[in-house]
Amino acid sequence: HTAESILHTTLEKGSLYLADRGYGRATQFAALLEAGADFIIRIAPTNIRLYTDETCRNRVEFSALLSGSAAERLSLHCWFRVRKKVYPLRITASRIPEEQTEAAEKRVRAKASKSGRKILVTTILFCRWVVLASSLPTAIRGRDLFHVYRLRWQVELFFKRCKSLLNFHKLRKSNSDYLFAVASDFLAIVYLVSSLVLRFSELFSLTSLLIRFLLLFFLSFLLKFPLMGGTPLVGVIHKRVSTHPLVRRPRRTGESLQKPTGCKAKKKIKKGLLMQSFF
Repeated sequence: HTAESILHTTLEKGSLYLADRGYGRATQFAALLEAGADFIIRIAPTNIRLYTDETCRNRVEFSALLSGSAAERLSLHCWFRVRKKVYPLRITASRIPEEQTEAAEKRVRAKASKSGRKILVTTILFCRWVVLASSLPTAIRGRDLFHVYRLRWQVELFFKRCKSLLNFHKLRKSNSDYLFAVASDFLAIVYLVSSLVLRFSELFSLTSLLIRFLLLFFLSFLLKFPLMGGTPLVGVIHKRVSTHPLVRRPRRTGESLQKPTGCKAKKKIKKGLLMQSFF
């Protein structure tokens, strides 16, 4: 396993990247700016050092800035430094509604109680705000930044459905041909079912909640209900793809690409089997 990092992907110039607080680090921002890409990323003020000027002498005090403000939204321009190079950054903060603030504070207190840590005053303060870091110009309003950032949640819901309905998290680590073929089949089914449900909702004027229910119901029934022969469609797809002549079958546990020779052959075989059992 590796930590969350934008550096694990190929950054494209001119693209806009949306990410949560796990990616709100100075090194991530610097990599995006060097690649010529734009970003809207939520940050935790305690995870990054920001400065009020290009000399990087005076730090931005978020606790004093947020606690002393009665406004619903704040904006400021600041700088950050990575390897003696200074980059500009735009910060936009929006106050969270009271009903959502109470739920966020409960989650923070429960997490701190479970880990046996004390809750800082700044931690409770930051629960009441959503702080975004962006490279977009000031011509784009702060309100629009939050509208665009909310689109990220739809991506999170999509991956959540892929894990719960399509079992994406259970795919065996294999070659790219096999994974691409399985994912393409699953996504094609999701697209067809989603199109039918949306078309059906337009004809009968269904509510959004009922549309979600029908979508999840049909996907669950289609993918996990045993078909002829007692095998769900998920299993049928895996079997069809793995036996297709154009797709290399995933290597099973215990197989070895290269048989070791010499006096340490047995140790190497055991070590190879042990490493393969983790993937």
